[in-house]
Amino acid sequence: LGSSRLGLGCFCGGAAEQLVAKRFFPSQSIMPPAQRRVLIIGGSFAGLCVARDLKDHYLVTIVDAKEFFEYTPGVLRAYVKPKHLDALTFTLYPVIEGRMGCKF
Repeated sequence: LGSSRLGLGCFCGGAAEQLVAKRFFPSQSIMPPAQRRVLIIGGSFAGLCVARDLKDHYLVTIVDAKEFFEYTPGVLRAYVKPKHLDALTFTLYPVIEGRMGCKF
């Protein structure tokens, strides 16, 4: 059980992460960078931005309750213009797995 699995890798970097890992997990070695994992809960604006920023350093997995992204403030416009709904929503899977290179 490394510090990255507990989410400490998100808040600590390099030497700080090693100190935390040695302090709380003395018998455990730190996972190599290619194997460190981050779980992001929520695939909205913040979740997608964090995944974009961390994907070069960690194996990123995003979990969301919905299979689609929805720009909620624009939904009222869709009541007046139903065709506008396509501009407000998209399926998350192809974007996260295809374009971003993360797991969904």
